[in-house]
Amino acid sequence: MTVFSTYFRDGILSYIKGTALPTFPSNLYVALYSVAPNRAGTGGTENTTSIRTAGRVAIPSTGWDAIASSGDSRQIQNTSAVSSGNAVNTASIVFVGLWDASTGGNFYGGVASPFTSTAGSPVSMASGALIIGLT
Repeated sequence: MTVFSTYFRDGILSYIKGTALPTFPSNLYVALYSVAPNRAGTGGTENTTSIRTAGRVAIPSTGWDAIASSGDSRQIQNTSAVSSGNAVNTASIVFVGLWDASTGGNFYGGVASPFTSTAGSPVSMASGALIIGLT
């Protein structure tokens, strides 16, 4: 299930009230967490740089498929694999977060996605594995 951040939800509610939405970033950046953050994007433990020293992986706005239905949900998913290369360290990941910057930035939300990265092994999410849905 997709968890949307306070920043994202406030933007939608402000839009309903007549405030223009902020310009959407050209990329969203994937952050890997061993402890999930709260809706403000704080309180979690981001392990991205301990797995991939170069940091978060960018997904361009063109890297998502067309909006589709899945039951009562409307959703998009990544159109190509999101690869972090070979893991530098072993880590247990429980949450994948989406940010608008390679470091810091605004937290948009994410999904629970438990897996273990093993040092020296590839860390990748297949095409279609990262699903963002609204119900």
